[in-house]
Amino acid sequence: MTAYNIFYILGTLMAMQIPFVQFLALTSSEHMASHGVFIIVQVYQLIRFVKSYVPQEKLDQLFRYTLIALSIGLGAGFILLLLLGQTKWSGRSMTLLDPTYAKKYIPIVASVS
Repeated sequence: MTAYNIFYILGTLMAMQIPFVQFLALTSSEHMASHGVFIIVQVYQLIRFVKSYVPQEKLDQLFRYTLIALSIGLGAGFILLLLLGQTKWSGRSMTLLDPTYAKKYIPIVASVS
């Protein structure tokens, strides 16, 4: 857990130092998976910490509500970023979702794949 946290934070900060990447490391859809894993690791560590202070039945209820709230929050946050134009589906992401996308819109990617 600690190794991933250090890797994520340093990796993101170092990626932001590259001139053409800068804040794209925080807002591009290709990086959302690493942000999600980082948040999941933080929530897992928080649950481990709270488990030592809260009874199991209350912890199960708290976990259920937290999981629902986190899922709704992350989904709404990503949709909000998409609607505000802060992030967008890249050609690679669209090709992953629709294999015919590259053939139609990005012929150079289709020739490589």
